[in-house]
Amino acid sequence: MSKPAAASTRRLLWVDDDPPERFVYEKGVLEEEDRWNIRWARTLSEAVGFLSSEDFDALILDQMVCGDEISVPIWGGCRLLHWIRGTQYENGQAPWPADEAADRVFEGRHPLASNQSLPAIILSGYHNKDVLDATRKASHQDSTIQFLGKPVDLAALRHLLERT
Repeated sequence: MSKPAAASTRRLLWVDDDPPERFVYEKGVLEEEDRWNIRWARTLSEAVGFLSSEDFDALILDQMVCGDEISVPIWGGCRLLHWIRGTQYENGQAPWPADEAADRVFEGRHPLASNQSLPAIILSGYHNKDVLDATRKASHQDSTIQFLGKPVDLAALRHLLERT
C-alpha cells in the first residue's frame, strides 16, 4: 500500500504558456516533496483570474506569456508583474509596445491585496535583457528578481522557492 501524499501547505501560481505536462517531473517534486499546491495559468487572462480571486504564496512567471489575448508575448510576464504590483513607469509610458487586447485583460481587475507582494521567479526559455530590466522595475521587491532558464534547473528552482 502506498503512503498518502502529505497535505500541501503553500500555494504556487505557475504562469507559463507551455502546458503543465512539459514540467511533470518538476511539478511532481514540488507538490510531493516540497508540499506546494500548484495552480497553472497558460494565459494572462487565466493568471489575472486566479490572482484576483485566490491567495498565493509564490509566483513562477514565464517571461513570454502568450495566449489569445496578446500579440507581443515577449512582454507578457512583465505586464503581468507590473499589474500585480500596481506600478507604472515614472513618465507614464511603459516600455512594452501597445497591445489593446492585452490591456483589456487587466481593465477593471485588481489582484487580491495578499497577492500584491508575492515573491516571483522568472522561468523562461527566452531571455531579453530589456524585458528583464523592465520587470525588475515593477517594485523594489523585484529589483533582484531571479531569472532561471529552461530547461528547468530543479535544484535552483527549489532553492529559490525555499527562500519565499
